[in-house]
Amino acid sequence: CDTPRKTLNESMQGSSILETAPVDNPNESLFPRIREEFELTESKLKVRTIFENLTANTQYFAFGYHPYFSLSESIDDCYIESNLELSYPLDDKLLPTEDITKTNYFQSPSSMQDVTFDNTFAFNESTVTRFFSITNSKRNLKLTLTHKKPINEKEIDLKFLQLYTPPHRKSIAIEPMSSTGNSFFFKNSNLVKILSNETKYSFFEIQVE
Repeated sequence: CDTPRKTLNESMQGSSILETAPVDNPNESLFPRIREEFELTESKLKVRTIFENLTANTQYFAFGYHPYFSLSESIDDCYIESNLELSYPLDDKLLPTEDITKTNYFQSPSSMQDVTFDNTFAFNESTVTRFFSITNSKRNLKLTLTHKKPINEKEIDLKFLQLYTPPHRKSIAIEPMSSTGNSFFFKNSNLVKILSNETKYSFFEIQVE
């Protein structure tokens, strides 16, 4: 979201590390406290998000990041590739439907020429390393967003990606998410459950080659 952040800590020791939190945290009686850790090196950004339930009650939530990426004047010059396997169609109100299907669209590099997205996709739960890459061969640039299958119950599974191409076609949104949209009302949404006084976290990274 566009919530202003405040800096909690920052350091530079081989990489730049920044720890932030929302200036006004959401209602902590309903939603967990949030902190973010960003670590930047020459070619990689690591993003870790920490959620703390400070109440005596169990909380449920969903979240996602909404970064936009541009590798050229137009995304028509780019190719995309991923090991995404599931497609969650959206209705005319952009809410997910039950018509979940398998897709192999991303299994080999596919041109973005005249391709538009406003779609939700998901990785297979058994896939260990999940990735989505966009490449501009003319500029010899490749950007890859990756994360791994969670190895413990404290880690949140970012199994969904929302892809969006704005009308100007100068960028593409590649949005790692813990849930589909309409998360509290869609039975396949994958809501996060966090117990009283429990801490959970998510992690993904973005690399440029």
